[in-house]
Amino acid sequence: MQDISLPVVPPVFPPNYCFSPQQYANDLASGLIVSLPGTVTPWNIGPNAPTTSLRDRPWRKIDPVTGVSVGDFDWSPLYGKWLKQHFHNGAPFYQFVPTSVSLDTFDGGEAGAVTPIAGPFWKQYTSVSPAVTSPTGCIFIERTTRVFDRA
Repeated sequence: MQDISLPVVPPVFPPNYCFSPQQYANDLASGLIVSLPGTVTPWNIGPNAPTTSLRDRPWRKIDPVTGVSVGDFDWSPLYGKWLKQHFHNGAPFYQFVPTSVSLDTFDGGEAGAVTPIAGPFWKQYTSVSPAVTSPTGCIFIERTTRVFDRA
């Protein structure tokens, strides 16, 4: 991020202001006014990926049709892509879905090898206790090791 010049306006003390060094420091700090220029924005907001010079701040991606936020993405130098966490915690999570569901594409995944940024998010969970049964026509699923959505 480029350096930003911030104007600092000191407080005006009354005539014959009498103070201790600590009181002066407190009064000075509490009376300072710092303003951000109107051109500064801490976020990228819009439907298109930000330019290279704006990768130092997060991007709130907006759906161009609905105008609704798709999510908050961060630039990953490691992967060279805008990414967001798909799951918001690391706890294991199991559920059941109809057998007709394609696990490759379920929940935004895609067919292919699983990496942190590609492949399916879910796989069939086969270590279910025999005492636990899924509803008829359903299978148990668990998370894969994919953790990021790509923009």
